[in-house]
Amino acid sequence: MSEIQENQKVPKVELASTIAGGVAILAGIYFTFLRSENHFRLVNIIIAVAFLTFVVYNFLVATSAKSVRAQLVQTMEQNEQLRLEKESLQKQLTQTEGSLRQTSSELAALQKECADLREKMGQA
Repeated sequence: MSEIQENQKVPKVELASTIAGGVAILAGIYFTFLRSENHFRLVNIIIAVAFLTFVVYNFLVATSAKSVRAQLVQTMEQNEQLRLEKESLQKQLTQTEGSLRQTSSELAALQKECADLREKMGQA
């Protein structure tokens, strides 16, 4: 459940990062070129906020990627275990089929022998 919440946070922060970056660019252009006064301190604060948002976004993406990577490793391990179990079960199935064939041939031989004995008893 935490993965779902974490994955939902990433698009929100991505949107916030994009908006903060756009505002920083527009504010930088506005205060640098369109205003006659120097507002470099304000531009620096806006750019710092945009950068902070970008850092938070990258942290959340990296955390999400780590959890996906951990899930992938876990899934690959489970896949390997299931593959080994499948091979073991296939060997057991092959052995069981061989045993079944042997038992059925022994049964057929015994039935034939029983029929032969009954036939001999009927003749005697």
